[in-house]
Amino acid sequence: MKVFKRITALICTLLLVISVTGVGFANADGIPLYDKYGYDENFEYESEMIGHALKTSVAKIVMFYSAEIEYRPVLFNAKAFGELVRAARETYPDYSESEMKNLLIAYLQSYPDSYIAYGSSKEIETSGQATGSGVVIGEDGYIATNTHVISLDDSTRMQIYENALGEDIANDLIEIFEEVGAYGISFTEDEMNTVYYYVLEDALDNAYINSERTALEVWFTPANGKTGMEDAVTYEAELLEKGTSEGMESLTEDAAILKIDAENLVALNLSEDIAEINSEITAAGFPGASDAIFQSVGSTESVMSITVNKGEVSKQVPIDGAKYKALETSVRISPGNSGGPSVDNKLEIEGLNTYSLIEDSRYAYMISAECVKDMAADYEIGQDEVSKTFLLGLQALQQDYGKTAAECFERVKELQPDTPYIDTLIETAKKAPQNAMQSNDGEGGFVAFLEENLVLVIIVGAAFVVIAGIVVLLIIVLNKKKKEAKPEAVVVPAHPVAPPRPYVPPVSPMPHTPPAVPYTPPARPVASQPKPSVHSAFRAGDDLSDPEAKSTPSGSGLKMSSNFKKSDDLD
Repeated sequence: MKVFKRITALICTLLLVISVTGVGFANADGIPLYDKYGYDENFEYESEMIGHALKTSVAKIVMFYSAEIEYRPVLFNAKAFGELVRAARETYPDYSESEMKNLLIAYLQSYPDSYIAYGSSKEIETSGQATGSGVVIGEDGYIATNTHVISLDDSTRMQIYENALGEDIANDLIEIFEEVGAYGISFTEDEMNTVYYYVLEDALDNAYINSERTALEVWFTPANGKTGMEDAVTYEAELLEKGTSEGMESLTEDAAILKIDAENLVALNLSEDIAEINSEITAAGFPGASDAIFQSVGSTESVMSITVNKGEVSKQVPIDGAKYKALETSVRISPGNSGGPSVDNKLEIEGLNTYSLIEDSRYAYMISAECVKDMAADYEIGQDEVSKTFLLGLQALQQDYGKTAAECFERVKELQPDTPYIDTLIETAKKAPQNAMQSNDGEGGFVAFLEENLVLVIIVGAAFVVIAGIVVLLIIVLNKKKKEAKPEAVVVPAHPVAPPRPYVPPVSPMPHTPPAVPYTPPARPVASQPKPSVHSAFRAGDDLSDPEAKSTPSGSGLKMSSNFKKSDDLD
């Protein structure tokens, strides 16, 4: 019996461990909210909700560039020029100021080496940055953008060099013009510009780059929605894949994939199909022109502010020899919008904005989602708990389920505290009607649990069946052994025998007190044997058949108890 109890206890313990382990694995974080309330993948979002999603998933891409440039600086021989001025005035004392200036300029142009020279090499360091846009396509930090946003083409590189050299040369020429002005010769702005471009062109022809460096960063608007530059949440980015930004292929393959060290980001899915003509799209990005307007007046409060525009897909453009089609849209974009997404009403990315026509800003072009998807095929892109929970929150908010929306947004904040605008969305949800979506635990949640944990459910179920079978078998075997070892049955009488009375010791005879009057016994007949007196007493345990049994003296005054019956056992 003890063995049976121990085995039963062991089996129950195993069952408990398996049950707890199974439930622990299956419900470590509970049923996801997108399963609990039934996230709808085909939901069509209104403009306001699309704007919320784009603000949360679109990032600013910043490329930093620095280089060391070596060139020959311009030097001015002020002493020689002073002698020229004195000689000219002595020779032509009647010349007016304008005539004298024209004469000196003619000398400078005819004999530049006599008055302007180039010094030994000079090295300057230049730096700059270019900005664009990108969109999260994978929760673990995968970002899609344009190739031209994260790389420098030759024209852009030359523009950076020219800006750096031009600033340095302009400073040198200002000193030269001041020295010339000391001799009473002044130059108009046009005349100074002529000299400037002449010197700059020569410097560019003779300049060369000692070294250059680039670095990429991804900037997100913070959780509180502040759009100042100092408020941005920044990550260093690694370039994983890129297409081309030159030639005809730039119209269809100007895309790149970046990776940042972040997780639980809100991601948007890439569309499975190419966008249809006349289908409505919404574009988002960080236009540099808008930033420049506010920065020109000393404000950086709009640096992280996203611009959202609506439009349509106006044309699919096949290109000979190209794998993908170019997509023409009516969305208005500008430099800085490049790399940002254009999404449909289901919040699927139809393409990446790439450029617009300078001649007619009504038309722009985007790289198809198909190209981006092929480029990111080797990486873990797509949506998981964070993205689905966030989008479910937007679905709930659009349908006035403010309580459910707040629950979803708070869960997103729990998983990623730096989610852009999430604090603002939580407050918006709490101000909405506080209705709650009906829980789908009994259907969607449980079905999803079975689908996601089918193997675990089968293993746990099989373990229950096996262990239950072992328990039943042990019970049968032990009951059988118990019956075989059971003794003969004892017949129980109809009327139970009364238990024996407890032993009562014999009562000592009372001492005999002789009567006051002398007693004279009567005469006994001689011929007859004396009979015992009815007053004779016996002690418990005396054998009445024994003639030698001791008796109490006659006349002791004891009487035989009338309580005894024939059936009483005196023993």
